[in-house]
Amino acid sequence: NTVTSAPTSGATFTVDNTSPTAEISYSSDAPYKNGETVTITATFNEAVLDSPIPTIAISGDGIANVASTNMTKQSTTVYTYSYAVPTGDGTGTVTVGTGTDAAGNIVTSTPTSGATFTVDNTAPTAEITYSGAGGSPYKQSDEVTITATFTEALVTTPKIAISGVSSIAATNMTSTASATVWTYAYVAPAGNGTETIALSVGTDASGNTVTSAPTSGATFTVDNTSPTAEIS
Repeated sequence: NTVTSAPTSGATFTVDNTSPTAEISYSSDAPYKNGETVTITATFNEAVLDSPIPTIAISGDGIANVASTNMTKQSTTVYTYSYAVPTGDGTGTVTVGTGTDAAGNIVTSTPTSGATFTVDNTAPTAEITYSGAGGSPYKQSDEVTITATFTEALVTTPKIAISGVSSIAATNMTSTASATVWTYAYVAPAGNGTETIALSVGTDASGNTVTSAPTSGATFTVDNTSPTAEIS
């Protein structure tokens, strides 16, 4: 009798020479700032073995590096890492390593998505400019538009306060078409002297509060005294 061509079991097997890849995701949106803890999740396109444990490393451009560290298993395809955001400003680049699939292929180092994120620990600053009423010094009832141009976009409304001749408590500024430019309508008071501007409350995307003192244009003058003359 001739043997049957098809085995009764074990007729097929697989060959796998493709390394697993990972998509990286984050528990919140960047940019991040020091003091935050972010969960970084690697989702692999196939199951990886429990041993060796997949690792994560972060190289920093302007921020501290994270040496290769074991991730925490959530499932055969999902691993996480708890990242404590450092000081500094810059970009973090994620790589993965060590883990293997059932065939022994080592995970691809570069993620297919989400490989980079940003860290921002610098408070926004503003330059102050003025328009209307012919320029400083101003006199009573002059209407002046005070414009604060910030170094980066703000996601919450900044406040302006003015001290000196007048006393204007912290008041919301008005947004413009740009998230970096905010204005305030000022009416010059009676009296004479120097007015000083302070900013507060507004924050950038990572939660840094604006620097109180503007980098330029922080002061202006009010003059309501008429010139006098001596006749000889």
